[in-house]
Amino acid sequence: MKKLLVLFLLLLPVAAFAQDIYDVSCANLKRIRIARVDDTYWNIETYDGHFYVLALELKPDAAREFVRVRNAASTLHILYRGEVVPREYLMITTNGKPVREDVPTLTGFPDQGINIAVLREEDAFEIAREICPDLVPDKVIIDGHWE
Repeated sequence: MKKLLVLFLLLLPVAAFAQDIYDVSCANLKRIRIARVDDTYWNIETYDGHFYVLALELKPDAAREFVRVRNAASTLHILYRGEVVPREYLMITTNGKPVREDVPTLTGFPDQGINIAVLREEDAFEIAREICPDLVPDKVIIDGHWE
């Protein structure tokens, strides 16, 4: 029986376990914004009562490609605080390295960009510098209200 199970596993295509990847850089970004958001409504524990959203706005051509990749990605179900949260099984990278995300259930993939949840303001700015130093914002948008 064990040999039969191993045989079936060998017959599964490797792509069935593959995670889709989208690489962000200065070349495909229009703008980076960082917003501070109150943690109470989102049911997460943070250091100072807030978490930060690193909003990566893509250029139009890059956004179309991103939507294609996102829509082709399989769905990952994450158990978070007793609730199952569905999310695209998609890894965001920069220069081939995964971009850090502190709260995967709050990371989102809208049509025009990528929103990454980070717990500390310093980390949000550090990640922005790793992705594209030229587009790092000079201030944090308070309470998630975009300009």
